[in-house]
Amino acid sequence: MFRGAERIEGGRIDEHGASQLARQLRELDLPMGRLKTGTPARLDGRTIDWSALEEQPSDSEHWTMSFLGGEGRQSLPQLRCAITRTNEHTHAIIRDNLGQSPLFSGDIEGRGPRYCPSIEDKIIRFGDRDGHQVFLEPEGLDTHLVYPNGLSTSLPADVQRAFLRTLPGLAQVEVAVPGYAVEYDHIDPRALDRRLALRAMQGLFLGGQINGTTGYEEAAAQGLLAGANAAAHARDLAPLILDRAESYLGVLVDDLCLQGITEPYRMLTARAEFRLRLRADNAATRLTPVGRELGLLGEERELWWHEREVRREEAVQALGAVVGADILRAAGADMKDDGVKRPLHEWARFPAVTVDHLLEVAPALEEAGDGELLDELIQDAVYAPYVERQNAEVRALRANEAIGLPGDLDYGAIGGLSTEMVERLTLARPETLGAAARIRGITPAALAALLVAIRQHAA
Repeated sequence: MFRGAERIEGGRIDEHGASQLARQLRELDLPMGRLKTGTPARLDGRTIDWSALEEQPSDSEHWTMSFLGGEGRQSLPQLRCAITRTNEHTHAIIRDNLGQSPLFSGDIEGRGPRYCPSIEDKIIRFGDRDGHQVFLEPEGLDTHLVYPNGLSTSLPADVQRAFLRTLPGLAQVEVAVPGYAVEYDHIDPRALDRRLALRAMQGLFLGGQINGTTGYEEAAAQGLLAGANAAAHARDLAPLILDRAESYLGVLVDDLCLQGITEPYRMLTARAEFRLRLRADNAATRLTPVGRELGLLGEERELWWHEREVRREEAVQALGAVVGADILRAAGADMKDDGVKRPLHEWARFPAVTVDHLLEVAPALEEAGDGELLDELIQDAVYAPYVERQNAEVRALRANEAIGLPGDLDYGAIGGLSTEMVERLTLARPETLGAAARIRGITPAALAALLVAIRQHAA
């Protein structure tokens, strides 16, 4: 970890590093590299002048991360964030001290995340900007610490304190923990299969930054998948494998294992081709059956899922009711009557038709499901024409996913493949023809050659 001239070996705040593990992995001659990430200082929120800052309130809707519990579930108190901004004075202090930043002195060799640059990177790469927005985020309900999102830095602690005090609202701020940069080992994720298992060592599963990612959410998601698959491996059960069409975790794993990384990987929504299907509100509908099939659901979730499916079926039937515009106009919808009768799920696509209008016309909707379930079904109806187009693409994707590639296939012996293609296919070891198609530089002609080779191998 780097902070100015300081060099510290460790893990996250107040945790030890995993240096011995890194040495053991290197001794196994695994494909490894170095990456860099960083974190901002933690501020004492009691020394911030919140009254001088623009408030950013929390979401007003009642929701939690869990689908369980229904409308009556307990919700934690919501805290507001605030917005401040760097200025020319801030930038001048940082420019004057760039020589003390290990990012610019050459001490750090690893490549950092493109989408989360340090404040030093920002003022150099975007020198025409007169300021950069900073979100002041409370870290929890029982701490005074505040996270200044957007100010990742590795400058010395005294420089950090000086530039922080140039920001509006932070003139008297105290730094509880100075920010720092981190350089760390990672394994080339192309050495993993879709279970996040290391091919070179049976039974070893990897999840988190070691796979070349950055971010808490990415690490937690991989831990979930790697943990489930480690348990499945130990008990000789079916693995948990997700594809790009059913989850962002499937996109993340597919990207890592096929493409590898050149910088710390972040799971951006833009990486998913089928993101109209991958909504937060339908996560339970998409993934609960997968967990259920593999025995990953507890009793409470099993009961919740059964009751929810009953309500869902009732709501779907209610949305299938065919009515004319006159019925919706009587319910208060401001729309013209075109004389055509449509199912309610089609009327839901009309801007003039709201959930309240649908509930007025079909009271059974309110009885059939909670607000979240109804919102999900309405969104399904709104996006249905576009999702159907994507479903056709998904069917083609899964047709190719059904064609397996042997793990011992010698790509160098297949005619029609360039040296670059052979190298990429050998590193990634795609498990299916569909996966091979997603590797950069693999052409339709190359896929045809692979298909011939698969048939010859089977014969």
